[in-house]
Amino acid sequence: MKSSTSALLCIIIGLLTILLVNLTLLHHFYKTSEDDYQRKEDLLFNSTHDMLLQHKIMLNALRSLFNASDIVTKEEFNIFSEELLKIKSAVAFTLDDNYHVQYMSDPIFQSEILAGKVQLNKDDKLEYQMKNFSSIIVSIEQQEMPYLVYAISHKKVQQRLDEYKGVCARLLLDGTAFNNVYCNNEDANWLTSFFKYQGTDTIDLPEYNKQYSISAWSIAPAVQTYELYLLVFFITAMGGSLSALLYLKIRNHTRLIQMTIETKSKFALLSSINHEIRTPINAVLGYSQMLKDSDYCDVSGRSTLDKIIWSANLLNSVAENTLNFSKAEAGHLNLDYRDVHFMDELNAIDDYYNAFSQTHEKRLVMKVQADMPKYIGLDGTKFFQLTTNFINNAFKYSNCSEVVFDISLKSVSGQDFVRVAVKDTGKGMSVESKKAITHPFNTDPNVKPAIQSGIGIGLYTCKKVIEEVGGSIRIRSKENKGTLVLFRFPYRQVSGVANISKITKARYADISLLLVDDDPFNLQLCGSILKSSGFVVKALQDEAQAFEAFQASQPQVVVMDYRLTKADGISLIEEMQQVQANKVHYFILSANKKSEIPNADNYPDITFLQKPLNLAVFMQQLDRKVL
Repeated sequence: MKSSTSALLCIIIGLLTILLVNLTLLHHFYKTSEDDYQRKEDLLFNSTHDMLLQHKIMLNALRSLFNASDIVTKEEFNIFSEELLKIKSAVAFTLDDNYHVQYMSDPIFQSEILAGKVQLNKDDKLEYQMKNFSSIIVSIEQQEMPYLVYAISHKKVQQRLDEYKGVCARLLLDGTAFNNVYCNNEDANWLTSFFKYQGTDTIDLPEYNKQYSISAWSIAPAVQTYELYLLVFFITAMGGSLSALLYLKIRNHTRLIQMTIETKSKFALLSSINHEIRTPINAVLGYSQMLKDSDYCDVSGRSTLDKIIWSANLLNSVAENTLNFSKAEAGHLNLDYRDVHFMDELNAIDDYYNAFSQTHEKRLVMKVQADMPKYIGLDGTKFFQLTTNFINNAFKYSNCSEVVFDISLKSVSGQDFVRVAVKDTGKGMSVESKKAITHPFNTDPNVKPAIQSGIGIGLYTCKKVIEEVGGSIRIRSKENKGTLVLFRFPYRQVSGVANISKITKARYADISLLLVDDDPFNLQLCGSILKSSGFVVKALQDEAQAFEAFQASQPQVVVMDYRLTKADGISLIEEMQQVQANKVHYFILSANKKSEIPNADNYPDITFLQKPLNLAVFMQQLDRKVL
């Protein structure tokens, strides 16, 4: 719930940031365009004011000419008006009482002037109607021509308005509307019309009973507007994408944390389950081997014990497969190399199937490379597990009485491998069955459930384990012709002669050894094995008693289970190390592998062994400590 809230908050903040950036950008563009328009509008309004003011000044000047003198001659009027109206933006002329034209400032406009006429406007005021001119009639103090007409050229007004670029200028002059060319752009594009600016102003001439209206509007340039929209779209897309990616990252990070917690919980659960399963299995294996090696067991009893050992190993294999499957999926597998007598390892596999051969008409034929080294560095547990998995399948599905187990050593690209080939002559694998090597829980739908075997994780687990530790696997199979499994498993060469000692009772005779285990069966089993090798063993279940015995006797060797009733074995060893007086050799003997014990690599002075106690491995490790 907390992770969902954080991810959602990230989206909200992202969207608000995008909105804020876009609003800031739009506001900046709007204000910039508005300032540009305001500058053009001020220029237009001021210029129009100046133009009308000039006409007002010229009209007042002409009016003053007539009012300043009783009689103004035509020559005087022409000289004065020619100089005053030389820009030809207006024309002035006088009218007599019958509204006939008398004086004329510029003969060029004679035809337009004579074509005009005097009439009353809506306010019952005299006005002189001229085509393409707007006029004002004022009274002057001249007896023969009491009226002065000042006419403004529409053409000149239009030319003046057309000088303004980038803004629409509209002037209403005596009912005549003037628009410049830019006004044709109105509503040309609805996208650009969002950035439209407009204003209106009026000019009053109360002394002449006139009012002029000037308005302007402008639209932001299309190219800049499109660039703005494109930038807004880009910011929105990028911001949205980044917000979505951050949202997904937070969700995925949270899920990864949850998956990590779940994975660790699953590993802890599987480790606990496997520990609980392997502890009684190890007891069964240990007691069975003790009975088998004793002088009290006859041939028939040994045969029964072989079957018990076979079944216990098969059950242990199921537990190992389950744990390896989970570890392979999470990529937590690693190899625990130990110096081993390789032929002893292979013979152990061969002996493992002797019990099977006694009850089935099938046997394992082992073929070993002639020049095999005596000792190699190998993770024997995983090698045994993988090999027996493939041999079990071969025995299960083979129609012949033999399963071939071929072993050799290869070197590929500087890496040493044990090459294992397991061949049977059974019914082979169907196309659907082969998918199980890459897809877990895959089974052949064409096989009846009643005869279906397994849940489809065996091959997949083996492949994942082999590839996870740096090996490789190939499977060749044809229906009704059998299956060949080839895989490579890493090993290390041993320099010189490996220090694997023969077990003798005399070597460690009278060596004091403290054995601590909360399981009474394992305590009795391991104690018997160690006593038979000459050690002086003190076996205890209780941690407090074990610590007191350690302080009292100061044993030379301590062998301790990892999972105890009140504490873990490593913590108890650390307490012992603080009070030890002499050199002590510490061993952790647990149903858990070293890789399953947290921070095991942080204790180089503690040797980790896995149950059941392998006396040869124990002696080998003890020899290394002593030497």
